[in-house]
Amino acid sequence: MTTAMSGVARSLVAVSIALLLSGGLIVLSGQQIGEAYGVMWTGALGSLSGLAETLRLATGLLFTSLGFTVAFRAGVFNIGGQGQYAAGSFLAAWIGFGFTDVPGWLVIVLASLAGAAGGALAALLPAFLMVRLKVSEIITSLMSSFVIVYLLEYLVIFRFPASSGEITATPVIAESAFLPLLMPPNKFSVAVILAVALVAGYALLLKRTAIGYEMEMVGSSPRFARYGGIREGRVALVSMLLSGAIIGLGGAQQVLGADHRYFSHLAYDVAFAGVVASFIGGNRPWGLIPACAFMGALQNGALQLQFFTSVPRSVADIVTGLIMLLSVAAAFPGRRRLVTWWRARQRVTA
Repeated sequence: MTTAMSGVARSLVAVSIALLLSGGLIVLSGQQIGEAYGVMWTGALGSLSGLAETLRLATGLLFTSLGFTVAFRAGVFNIGGQGQYAAGSFLAAWIGFGFTDVPGWLVIVLASLAGAAGGALAALLPAFLMVRLKVSEIITSLMSSFVIVYLLEYLVIFRFPASSGEITATPVIAESAFLPLLMPPNKFSVAVILAVALVAGYALLLKRTAIGYEMEMVGSSPRFARYGGIREGRVALVSMLLSGAIIGLGGAQQVLGADHRYFSHLAYDVAFAGVVASFIGGNRPWGLIPACAFMGALQNGALQLQFFTSVPRSVADIVTGLIMLLSVAAAFPGRRRLVTWWRARQRVTA
């Protein structure tokens, strides 16, 4: 409890420092600090529509942060969430607009499974190169994301175009496959229930299953894992694929619940923001929920800052970046955890 409270205190101090530093930039842009932060607060939490949008953003972050956490706690650094999220989104959209004669509930199930499979497939190559050919998964997962995103962009533009102009998208999925909304007309959907269920399932997996125990041992105590006969390569492979599947499933829920199609130039900052949320949450399952809520409010508030004040978009982005940077610095697991992770990764790739 003491450790958890100290972590919360560090995060609050970090956010306060970031807000003070950001205040200087806001003043230089010609905006009053109180008014600017009031807009952020009101836009993110001060109304039902703002709260719904914050929760919608937090839902997507829950999938990506949980996916990263699953890999990281097993000693694997999956930084390829962007491509895995895109792959899951595209395959879900393809199922959604390709099977219009199928009952809606079945389309939802098939699209969700396709999204999870797409995310896992996107993580397969980096996982294979890491385990078999001893190549760093940090580089391969990041580089493969660019390949996947641009490949999908080609498919949308030349194979499945449904709109013209600067942004090209696939056809809209079957209306019967739209996820029910919890706070209409905002796109906050029942996908949040699935996200929280996955967090609970992962917590149980760590505490109640053999593979969960093996993942924890490889990530935290690789030496004891080897003495216990745990196959580190197998655990790393399973963790990477499970990580990709969760992130891909998040992309599928974005299509089913909010976008209802795949956009070729859709911004996938949700993947990298999920990494930040994972560290803010201490890489712990139940820590992800408040961390993602905080990140969702921050993103929504920054967006409102751009729309309703004279603060330039670049300054709003800097404000967001400062808060994220200092929050991660305060919540980062520290040198000992970092060294442990590095040694675990070296054992897998050695």
